[in-house]
Amino acid sequence: MFVPFSIGRFTVVDKVRYGGMGEVLKAECVEQDGTISQHAIKRPRPDVMEHPELLALFWKEGELLQKVKHKAFPRVSEVGMAHGVPYMAMEFVEGVTVAELVDAVRGGKVVVHPQSWVLLAADLADAVEHLHKFKRGDERLVHGDIRMANVMVDVAGHVRLLDLGVALASPELLARTLRSRKDELAPQFLTQVGRTPELDTYSVGRLLVECLGGLTALDTARLPQELLEVVKRSIDRSGLYLFRTARSLRREISAFLAPERMDNMRKELTTAVRAIQSMSSP
Repeated sequence: MFVPFSIGRFTVVDKVRYGGMGEVLKAECVEQDGTISQHAIKRPRPDVMEHPELLALFWKEGELLQKVKHKAFPRVSEVGMAHGVPYMAMEFVEGVTVAELVDAVRGGKVVVHPQSWVLLAADLADAVEHLHKFKRGDERLVHGDIRMANVMVDVAGHVRLLDLGVALASPELLARTLRSRKDELAPQFLTQVGRTPELDTYSVGRLLVECLGGLTALDTARLPQELLEVVKRSIDRSGLYLFRTARSLRREISAFLAPERMDNMRKELTTAVRAIQSMSSP
């Protein structure tokens, strides 16, 4: 049984997830008008608290999220300290991770058609394009850790991109993170120096392929052949044909999305998300 406790002006009412560098908690706050608002509280794990470099990343992530104003990134309302532990209060995103959504589709619990996955990838490329406008020193910011567990679909059928810590990591920490994902990445990303947008465009393409069932399932996905060629190019392991910018990837993918069908695709994603939530609720 979860026992509520306070962090600053927030009352923590539940746990959401425990990740690689921190934990996310669900909290409530009584506003000045008497209404109760919901928030997500992110705190670093105890071992991260003992690691100065990782702890510094936590503060930097909070600062970045306050600057990156895009619908895909959770809004941060407050960054502070409570009980000697830093915390970040942000928008509570009601939804599921892409990993949870894919598992439910593969288990036959919900239905998501290929075109809806394409819409999700276009949304993700749009978020990444926005992030790449920001700089860290002389380099463009690169998310560096786009994978199913770090991407959510909210109850409105929109993509939400989480965990910007790696985007601000030192080259050494980024290299360690990439090595931990070596089975997911093309070889060039394990040896190149510096951050390049191709790391994220490749990850967006790979995520789309995984959602569609893997490379062997692409030809049965009932998507236009030209679109399948775009998808295959986005994960070109030679590196010769990769999309150099998230904008170019987004444009290529979006060209195959019929505007008059996008509302239905979002409704399909919304229906799937709510169905998964209802299955997991007590």
